[in-house]
Amino acid sequence: MLKEGRRRASCALLTLLFLCLYIFSPVASAINADAIKALQTPFYDPNDSISCGSAAVGSVASQKNIDYAGRPILNQGMLKALAENQPVYVQAADAAGIPWQALAALHYREHSLIADSPNSDGAYQIVGGKYPVGNLTKEQFLAQSIDAANFIKQKEPDLTTSPAAATIKNAFALYNGLPALYKSQAVALGFKDSQGYEGSPYVMNIADARRDNSAVGANPNTWLQYRSASITAPATNDQYGAFMVYASLAGLAADGGACVASTCSNGPSNASQGLSQVRQNVVCLTLQELQKWDVHSGKLTPGSGYLTYSQDRHEDWCADFASWIYKQAGYPFGDGNAWGIPGVANIQALGEKDKNFHWHPVGTYGPQPGDLAIHGDNHGDYHVNLVTGVNGVHLTLIGGNQGGSSGFETSRVTTYTSSDLTDGGDITGFVSPE
Repeated sequence: MLKEGRRRASCALLTLLFLCLYIFSPVASAINADAIKALQTPFYDPNDSISCGSAAVGSVASQKNIDYAGRPILNQGMLKALAENQPVYVQAADAAGIPWQALAALHYREHSLIADSPNSDGAYQIVGGKYPVGNLTKEQFLAQSIDAANFIKQKEPDLTTSPAAATIKNAFALYNGLPALYKSQAVALGFKDSQGYEGSPYVMNIADARRDNSAVGANPNTWLQYRSASITAPATNDQYGAFMVYASLAGLAADGGACVASTCSNGPSNASQGLSQVRQNVVCLTLQELQKWDVHSGKLTPGSGYLTYSQDRHEDWCADFASWIYKQAGYPFGDGNAWGIPGVANIQALGEKDKNFHWHPVGTYGPQPGDLAIHGDNHGDYHVNLVTGVNGVHLTLIGGNQGGSSGFETSRVTTYTSSDLTDGGDITGFVSPE
């Protein structure tokens, strides 16, 4: 762990409260045996039609407890320790509102899932923690776990119980520290400046052959990690990145559970053919959100469902929806909190000026799934939605703030087929990623 001014994130009152909950709650003694058993059988089914974890061309590892090269991520001893520790992870993570798998991944990186304190920084190596050294009681281990859960939540407030891949990766990076070296390694690997976590061995070690110093032809001098606050060395071959462990436990593809469009319900059969991972993510996530707005599902409803996309702003939200999709896909419109663009015209301007997006006036470009379709008239741009399918001149479009009878409070996410490329419709152009 990098020692970058960490402070202990404990709260005595909360710790005492959840110690009591731990002692008296039946959850404390319940181990999810089925989940742990499932992790002990490495598998990869490229025809899996349920999960969005199929390994597309260029993607990294597949699902469950295997890495990109087919090796187990957690050995049998670690799986046993995980089963023993899981009730504590669940208690502490639930208290902070984060996934228990995230806490387990931190414990793996910091102390190999061992429930004791190797030094005063504790089982999760929170610098300045002043914890007792040596064996821990269950109550002491829970207290340290609560501290660690609160600490990572403090570092990444957007971390929730169902985080986007980019959010959980960033949370791990911030927990450990994100120096300039890791950011430069991410850029050298082809990632954006804002995706520095991709260059952190703490987060992404052994994610693929490029980040595996044991791979044939690997150059260890291009994949470095900090051994102390000032000393770097080639990343080790014996410990996976925190996100690799998290993805394994959460049943995700190791590239972040990246969704392949053809594995999502209602996805066009050819949607994923030849597309970049970013486009696949965008299409699949858009289809998933569409399902949540189905009148029969009841998961999201007009009047409130859109507030997740708009960051609780009450406004026309088609651009908010597009911004949110791209953020969840790991390719945000802007860095940090600047990921949201509420104005349609500003999304077009992004394509005109930003190196990561490109603007194409209608008639000059063949749109692809994952593109943003800009709609306008002589008075300017007024709507944006996402292309999820292309069949000749016909486009399948999904967008937010559509179909309302009386403004944005009654609208929802809907889909329709357009032939605007030939019928003189209102699409003025497309913004494409990459």
